Amino acid sequence: AGVDLIVLETFYNLDEIKIALKAVKENSNLPVFTSMSFDESLKTIYGISPEKAVEELFREGADGVGANCGSGPELLYQVLSRMRAITDAPLLVEPNAGIPYLENNKVIYPTTPQEMAEYAGKFVQLKVNIIGGCCGTTPEHIKAIAQVVKRV
Repeated sequence: AGVDLIVLETFYNLDEIKIALKAVKENSNLPVFTSMSFDESLKTIYGISPEKAVEELFREGADGVGANCGSGPELLYQVLSRMRAITDAPLLVEPNAGIPYLENNKVIYPTTPQEMAEYAGKFVQLKVNIIGGCCGTTPEHIKAIAQVVKRV
């Protein structure tokens, strides 16, 4: 058992994630993956594009780069496609189970396990190295993703 790697996730600002990356690299020999959150503009709320994230974070020593949270698998597929277009290095994706909404005072995430599994297949085709889930992801979502990934 033990720790295989460290994931720094849900960052919006490059300066902040670079500080975290430097701190981990100075204190651990484990691989470090960095992950930023992107919105419908396909940028972080600080205006960082997927391409800029990839370029800067690999230059700073990240072992992998990716995207998580913020939106569902459809949008993160676009983000990861742009990342993959400029690098063959390891990538990570952890989408939310869609954009949540309230129904009878309960938070609902609309993306089904089957839809997450469908996108897992698309992420596999993009050669994304780590595929998971973020907010709203249930054990059923992870099971569906794992079934797709195991076939590869």
